[in-house]
This record gives sequence, C-alpha cells and structure tokens, in this order.
Amino acid sequence: MGGKKLGFGRNFMKTCIFMFAPLLTMMLLPSVLVDPTTAEDTIENEVPSSEASLSASLRFKIENYLPTDEKTLTITTDNGRGYRISTTDEDDREVWSIIPEYTEDKRTFYDISYLQEMTAAICDATPTPRALLDDGEINANVPETTLIDARDNTSYTVRKLADGKCWMAQNLRYNFSAGKVLTSRDTNIKSDLVIPENTQTEAGISWGTDQPSESEVNIFRSYSSHNAEYGNYYNWFAATAGTGKYYTPEKTTTQSICPKGWQLPKTVGARSFKRLIEVYELTNDGKDVTLGDLLTDAPISFVASGNYYNDGIVAGQGEWGDYWTADAANIVAASFDIETGEMNYNHKNMGFSVRCVAK
Repeated sequence: MGGKKLGFGRNFMKTCIFMFAPLLTMMLLPSVLVDPTTAEDTIENEVPSSEASLSASLRFKIENYLPTDEKTLTITTDNGRGYRISTTDEDDREVWSIIPEYTEDKRTFYDISYLQEMTAAICDATPTPRALLDDGEINANVPETTLIDARDNTSYTVRKLADGKCWMAQNLRYNFSAGKVLTSRDTNIKSDLVIPENTQTEAGISWGTDQPSESEVNIFRSYSSHNAEYGNYYNWFAATAGTGKYYTPEKTTTQSICPKGWQLPKTVGARSFKRLIEVYELTNDGKDVTLGDLLTDAPISFVASGNYYNDGIVAGQGEWGDYWTADAANIVAASFDIETGEMNYNHKNMGFSVRCVAK
C-alpha cells in the first residue's frame, strides 16, 4: 500500500532531507546513527535496511506514506520523541509521526518477515498515522505489511493504527493439532504447551451447556470456519492457551494463543478495543453509518464473523461477532461486540474470534 509519492524532484528531496536530518540528529539522537551522507547506500529495493540512517528512513517514509501531492513539506520535532512531517495545505493536511522512539533496534515492521519477530521497538519505529482527516473522516491510509505466523506459515495483514499499536488486520486462523508442542519461542506463553485437541473441521459439536460446569470449560475447543475472512473460533480456555480457566484468580491473563510478541487485547487502556474507539472517535451519533460499519471498515477491519455457540451452532456470520479479550470476571470472560462497540461478559465455553495486538 502507500500513498502517492511526492511530486517534487529527487534533488529537492535530497536537499530537504540533508538540510534537516543532520541538525535534528545532533539535537536528539545518539552519535551511533549512521552518517546521513551515506543515506543513498542504505536503501535497497525501496525499503530501508535495519542499518538505514535517519535521513534514509525519513525520506522513504515521506515518499511512500504521506498521502499528498506536491506540497510544501515541514519537518519538526515531536516533543523530543521523534520527527513529524506535515504539509502546509490546510485543505488537505496530513501529519505522520516518524520514528517515535530511537532504540538499538531501529527496524520497522517492513524489515521483518514473521509475526514472531515483532517487538515493541519495531512497532514504535513504524510510523503512526493520525486517526482522522480534516473533514472528520477516518484516515484509512495507514502503514501496512504482511507477516507470516511461523507456526503454520499462514500470512496475515498487519497495520499500525492511530492508537500507536500494531494490530493484526485479520482474524487468527491457527489450527490446533493434538500432540503439537507450542513454546515461548513461537507463542505468547511462558512454558511449553502440548495441544490436547485437534481443531474441529465441522460444526455441530456441543461445547457445553448454557450454565457450564468446570469440566465443560477447562478444555481446548476450536473450530475452523474454512473461511480466511472469518478465521477460527476459540473458547476462552483455548484463546488464553489454557491459562484462562473456569475460575480465574487474575482478572487479566497475560498468555494467549497469539504468536510470540502478540497478545489478546484488553478491555480498556493501551492495546484495547475501547482505546481504538476513543482514538478514532467512533460513534453512531450524527453519522449515516452504524458503529459496526465503522469498525468493519478500513483501517480497523474487524469482521462480522458470527459466533460458535455452546450448542454447536454457528450463527451471525456477516451480521455480528465477538472478539475475546484478556480479561475475566470470575466464571465469565469479557468479549468485544463489534455490533455495539461494547464489552459483553460471556461464559467461557462460547466460541469467539481472536484478533491479536503487538505487545
């Protein structure tokens, strides 16, 4: 993806970058950064390498992710956290945060191939788009890449959203295979986990009663929808990699079936569904579309995948759907209802979708 490239010439861009980058680099950054004069040598296949200098990375992001035609460009510091670039055309003003933090790892998510390579530093170094355009519409032009789940070589679209976090833009569709060992090197767990059950390939199998007992909940349950858009359905025990039991002493589980470096979203705060609603100012008020429509549109792209009910019936595909969170309240767990934008508390033997966010 990526916006339109700026219309001014190559020499002009070089001049802008080389005028601003050295000065700002001396002001804000440690001396270990590559000399900006070597920027031309650090761009390969139009993607900055992990050793790319500030100016090379900055120029690349300007050319590929600022959704604007030829306009005057301004580069300023962002409260000491990095650089911000903006255009001066007030009718179509776009602002991007560039490299919010500088750490030893200066790679962005364009420099990795697998979900398991994601780190907080990599996500932070990936530019953060603003949430809304000047006309109040959602800014759908966000950094996006494709990463592979090393556990089964399944590819997922990943986006950096306006909350400053990296989200999978597709539902998890990892299939369980009885006897397979998951480790902390590939999964969001602390110790090895031996999968006890295969993922179901057919619906119609009961996952328990409406008021489930402990034995009905503390068992791995998952069902493949056979649809890449809908993904798989997991009970909460499976979604939390066996840590979210019938009685959960901790209100929030820190482990999940998400890949290493990723987690289940929370109900509130950073890396939460609620935070996305706040950042994008999503509401039904004064809009011609529903909140559900806004949540399923780009760039958030949640899916009305329906639910796998405890009696084995799958319903609501294309109409509604819930996503598991990491939070529980005694014998029930919180799920995010994309139709209402609210948190629901459901019995843990329900089958809901999983959407992972980077730690």
